[in-house]
Formats: sequence, structure tokens, C-alpha cells
Amino acid sequence: EGGHFIIMRDIDELLEVLEFFHQNSNLPYHIERLGTP
Repeated sequence: EGGHFIIMRDIDELLEVLEFFHQNSNLPYHIERLGTP
């Protein structure tokens, strides 16, 4: 169960990192570029 808690913590940290990049970069622009051929 301790390992499961660590995994959940890693997911929370990953989400924080993704949110940081989303707020501090042109991530939506890049996603739109990837979605268009």
C-alpha cells in the first residue's frame, strides 16, 4: 500500500508539472498544430 501512495504522489506531481507548462508556454498552440494535418 505504501508503494501505491508513492505512485499517487508521482501522479499529483506530474499533474502539477503539466499545469505549470500549460500556464507558462504555448502548449495549446502546439496541441492545435498536432491536431491539424
